[in-house]
Amino acid sequence: SVRAHSSLPATTNLMGFFPTLDYWRLCEQLDFVSNDAYPLLHEQADMGREVDQFAMVHDLMRCMGGGRPFIQMEASPGPTNWMARPKLKRPGMHRLEMLLAIAHGADGTMYFQWRKSRGCHEKFHGAVVDHVGTEHTRMFREIATYGAELDKLEPVLGTGTAARVALVADWEARWALERSCGPGHKEQDHIKDYLGTCRDWHAAFSHLGVAVDICERRSDFGGYDILVLPQLFLIDDDTAQRLRAFVAGGGTLVATQLTGIVDATNRCHLGGWPGPDLRDLFGVWAEEIDVLYPEDLQSIALVPDNDLGLAGTFTVTDYADRIHTQGAEVLASYTHQFYAQQPALTRNRHGEGSAWYLAARTEPAFLAALANALVGQTGISRATTAPLPEGVHAARRCDTQHEYLFLLNFARHARTVTLDRAGRDLLSGKQTGTQLRLDGYGALVIERPLG
Repeated sequence: SVRAHSSLPATTNLMGFFPTLDYWRLCEQLDFVSNDAYPLLHEQADMGREVDQFAMVHDLMRCMGGGRPFIQMEASPGPTNWMARPKLKRPGMHRLEMLLAIAHGADGTMYFQWRKSRGCHEKFHGAVVDHVGTEHTRMFREIATYGAELDKLEPVLGTGTAARVALVADWEARWALERSCGPGHKEQDHIKDYLGTCRDWHAAFSHLGVAVDICERRSDFGGYDILVLPQLFLIDDDTAQRLRAFVAGGGTLVATQLTGIVDATNRCHLGGWPGPDLRDLFGVWAEEIDVLYPEDLQSIALVPDNDLGLAGTFTVTDYADRIHTQGAEVLASYTHQFYAQQPALTRNRHGEGSAWYLAARTEPAFLAALANALVGQTGISRATTAPLPEGVHAARRCDTQHEYLFLLNFARHARTVTLDRAGRDLLSGKQTGTQLRLDGYGALVIERPLG
């Protein structure tokens, strides 16, 4: 044990949702959490999805440290050699990448590597000092400028994130799903896409400017208003009891397809899904799982005049649970296949709260609409009252007196953001109004009194 030889704080460089090691267990042994982050922020790539992915990763790091600030231990200021196409980062993109980590809870950002090596595997990996060996490079100048800005962000140090939405991302549930031969063949795990499902749900709330905590199934769910279980394939008895208590106490619980299928030993629950014995909590019985081909037609349609105020028809891909209601209210139904007109979205009242079951993997537009409705019903505050423009990411940190609103524009062109009240931009030192212009790849960090 390292602790037997030193009293110094211990950490190690984690790597996001690393697939083969349960970081929740590892972090129990760390004094603070550190992470490596190498997002693919290239214009030719799906940059919005990369931003969503790493916003979720940073939230994970913050939460695995008990909500305390973490350190981004590794980042590359330039091309990363092991990427398929190590494209140059456009001016301003590296700064945005680092500010994204700080916005979601980092108190420090560091680099791999300081100076490029002459040989071996990482000789073309980005670095602060290039092979030329001087400070006269574009990348060095960008890092120096960003470093000077960090001094201006000193008020943010040590601040936290007050999240009332939590998402359960559990290593053992992921392993159980990915190691099972079905639903979907084990060599086609991209169909199962556990992390992608988590990311899409996280993004549905994050795009609203709503903070999200990342939990595991063993976490304390108290203090949250909304708890989302994306494909929580594995649920044990203890987790089931705490989910019941969460809903009974007034919480809004949202489960998706493939929820509560197996126990802690990856054996299927008997007595009907979702298990163990959660059918009465959700008011549904999930009888069968349909695994769709890409060309299969399936969608869900909202029930007219539902109290969510939602309307329309949304595409379904990959998975569709065929479910029966056993007390739950139906808010949307399938439109195709032999189970057309059967339930696809349900809500069941339980105690002071409600349990929702979304039986299918839908297009992100539906998740966004549902998240917006649930946030409105629960009265959760948002970073901005007006919708965020495309490409703009918003996140908040706060202390007992102030909030620090990060507005990051990952779009090439300028965007306008509308706020409900003014503040001061820490980066420029200027007072702001409520109509803010964000340059392409620009950033603002607005300090305001807590509202």
